[in-house]
Amino acid sequence: MDQNVKVNSRDFRRSLVGPADLWDMKREFQIQFLLKEGLSPEHRLLDFGCGVLRGGIPIIHHLRPGHYVGIEVRRELLEEAYRELAENGLSDKNPNLVLLEEGEAFSSPFRFDFIWAFAVFIHLDDGQLNSALSLLHGLLAEDGVLYATVNIGTKPEGTWQGFPFVFREFESYSEIFQRNGFSVKDLGSLLEHGHRHPRLSLEEQSNQRMLVAKRIE
Repeated sequence: MDQNVKVNSRDFRRSLVGPADLWDMKREFQIQFLLKEGLSPEHRLLDFGCGVLRGGIPIIHHLRPGHYVGIEVRRELLEEAYRELAENGLSDKNPNLVLLEEGEAFSSPFRFDFIWAFAVFIHLDDGQLNSALSLLHGLLAEDGVLYATVNIGTKPEGTWQGFPFVFREFESYSEIFQRNGFSVKDLGSLLEHGHRHPRLSLEEQSNQRMLVAKRIE
């Protein structure tokens, strides 16, 4: 394949999940955060909204073969995810990439030690978030942890690539998590954990938060 075609293909893939110039920062942020939180090779991780494996590649590399499961609702992103996997030489790690179209159920033969939802809940309306948490409750191990990034605040909602772009107060998240059998805490802004966005103000970055949740039933 012509080198220019390869570059264009890679740029297209990166554009599907956000600004291409932030790809490396967001990839590094995800693996470093999870390592800090104790992700070990023997753990099983569910990447909820895995996209094109921007964050998934270093996670797959870190975990034992078969210990990574990625769920995505957009077929075209999963097609690009398989290309990303092959280009990084990780196909033999046997990650399970699942297309979960609206209304479909998902089950797993095992529960997950980590569930990771990076930049996903910010694109779910209340009904979708409730359905997602109901699903994830049944997939999280009793001593497992769920991490999710959210936008905290009351800014007007917008859209991104056809998805809503949602802000909620923490109290709203606490209520819906508890309704689905989770306790939840705010771990602080993403900026505090090393996620630095060059085009957002400090105030805007302070609204980007990391939540951690555990099962309470």
